[in-house]
Amino acid sequence: RKFDIKTAFLNGIIDEDIYVYQPTMYKSKEYPNHICKLKKSVYGLKQAPFCWNRELVNALKRSGFIQSTKDACVWYKGNMIIGYHVDDFIVSYSKENQLEQFKYALKEFDIVDL
Repeated sequence: RKFDIKTAFLNGIIDEDIYVYQPTMYKSKEYPNHICKLKKSVYGLKQAPFCWNRELVNALKRSGFIQSTKDACVWYKGNMIIGYHVDDFIVSYSKENQLEQFKYALKEFDIVDL
């Protein structure tokens, strides 16, 4: 089965200080010259793909999935295999409860069943 994670890059946690100008539409009237410190990743940020991948890898590891030694984008747990590219997943499983394990592993993200 195929899955997608909505707005994947917005799930990354930034581990460095990154500051941006206030967006024009949301500029503070009280502090118009202040800048904003990012807490989470945003699209267009150079670090966004790395931050997202780190969050995804941590979620899979917490759920007991093991990363393939041959391909970093392939994970397995028992006889269930997951392959992903950025935010698109393909899952191979033999029992329906394994699919639920996959969904539970990524419950913190907005998963769409394609």
